[in-house]
Amino acid sequence: MDVSTFIIYIILKPMPNYRSPISKEKFHWLEIYFFRLMLYTETDEFRGLKAQMRDKIVQEINYMTQTLSILEHLFVPEGNNEKPVVGWRVGYKKKKYEKEGDDPGYEVIYRFSCVKTAAAALDLNRNKLSMVINGIRPHTGGYKFVFEEEYESDLEFDPENSTFEFKNTDS
Repeated sequence: MDVSTFIIYIILKPMPNYRSPISKEKFHWLEIYFFRLMLYTETDEFRGLKAQMRDKIVQEINYMTQTLSILEHLFVPEGNNEKPVVGWRVGYKKKKYEKEGDDPGYEVIYRFSCVKTAAAALDLNRNKLSMVINGIRPHTGGYKFVFEEEYESDLEFDPENSTFEFKNTDS
């Protein structure tokens, strides 16, 4: 067998059916842990830590970001409840920065692999969260949600000033 035949054989040979390195349930718990760790970085307790400890936590977040993005490709969405969702706090800037007069000029957007994870991470009712996504409710628990594909389709890139603008700013 020459080299080119061997390479074609290796490429076309069916891959064995290996067991997934992590279950879907464990992936959801890992994503929830990651989300809560991200929220911890916004607390005064985190700001009060020594720089070395803060650096370790930020490094952990960077590793988790990479790990989750790799592991997410192992699971194929099954129906609407398995699609990635994006959520943001309704009136977040006004409530948090109104008294301080220190508006950062941005809104925090959270991305979750599915409705189940978003509901668990934010301690929300999964059915109400689904109703928000389907347009039946305006928000739940102070958050607005849409499917990630819908959120991304509403973004419009302007090459003149290198910014993203929303096509529809109703919500």
